Amino acid sequence: MAKRETQQQTQKRILILCVDRDGDLEVKADIKTPLLGRTANLEGAIGLALKDPEEPDANAMFEAVRLYDRLQNERQPEEVFEVATISGSDLGGVSADRKLVTELNNLLGSFNANEVILVADGYSDEAILAVVESRVPVSSVRRIVIKHSESIEETAAVFTKYIRLLVDNPRYARMALGLPGVLVLIFGILWAIDNLRIYPGAIYYYGIAFVIVLGGFLLIKAIGVDNATTDANKWLEH
Repeated sequence: MAKRETQQQTQKRILILCVDRDGDLEVKADIKTPLLGRTANLEGAIGLALKDPEEPDANAMFEAVRLYDRLQNERQPEEVFEVATISGSDLGGVSADRKLVTELNNLLGSFNANEVILVADGYSDEAILAVVESRVPVSSVRRIVIKHSESIEETAAVFTKYIRLLVDNPRYARMALGLPGVLVLIFGILWAIDNLRIYPGAIYYYGIAFVIVLGGFLLIKAIGVDNATTDANKWLEH
């Protein structure tokens, strides 16, 4: 027994820890945590992904398993790696953190780690960082960010569509661009009149010119002068 404890003290026992602070594993997939070992974590990630393919915690668990496999292939003789997942509660706050602490203590009883690599799916899961560090040093934090989100892409497309509608449709452009254009143009003219007597320097004239040009541009777009000019050119060419 003493020999085994001495051997553990000389080893670098590194735990790759995935944190599911909002308890999606238990709520969505009915998977009890903590999960210890590659097989348990891989099966848990698959189970959660099948219940909710868009769940970020499943991606974090897959990343923890991938990281475990890579470090196992690169490990030094004195290093021992293990992968685990703990989960909190959908209630959040103190309840979630207390459950995470309990599961972490149970894990450290099974695998006496002297170093942790924390894997999280966002800023909320990293709230446990201080709690983990109070029990075992954290050598690295791996945050998983989803590369592609269709909802964000769709939102950007809709936003761009309405911006173009405001600019290109004369009915909306007169209000959306015309009123701001008049106000900006008036502001530029008043600014120019107020500074004609002072000769404040070139930088002010650049600013005045920019404001007047911007107001004029907005008015031109609002009235549709550019579109009318284009149509007239096309008519003349024919």
